[in-house]
Amino acid sequence: MITLFPSFVHAKGMSIPAAFLYEGISYKYDAFLKDLVISFDADIDGDGREESIVMFPASDDMNLPRAFTFVYGNGYEFHIPTYEYPKKVEAIDIDHDGRKEIFLYAYGGTRYTKLFVFKYEGAKGLHKLFENGSTLGVEFSS
Repeated sequence: MITLFPSFVHAKGMSIPAAFLYEGISYKYDAFLKDLVISFDADIDGDGREESIVMFPASDDMNLPRAFTFVYGNGYEFHIPTYEYPKKVEAIDIDHDGRKEIFLYAYGGTRYTKLFVFKYEGAKGLHKLFENGSTLGVEFSS
């Protein structure tokens, strides 16, 4: 559960929380890594309207980085923590049901890229289809 504080910063056209709590740990948006912010719009719930998706770096009190992805929808909001540095986020309808799945890539150093895949499931919210897999350099594209 993420608890947001009322201050925001703007990066790449998106409002990003300046600070928040996740699992009892305080995080702050890492402006030093502002070039790693990724934002775009995609229809993940199949209603014909696009939701806003932003992946950004945040650091804890020990300056350890972590990637967070926020999805701002039509009346809902989801927060997805992943690992270390943001690399890439995409929305691809891999099962052709009219709802795009969210693919998150996060990396640690130069050794590995982790892949996370989420699907919007209506009242259930975002459902994790896949997590923590190493991509071994393989990436999907729409």
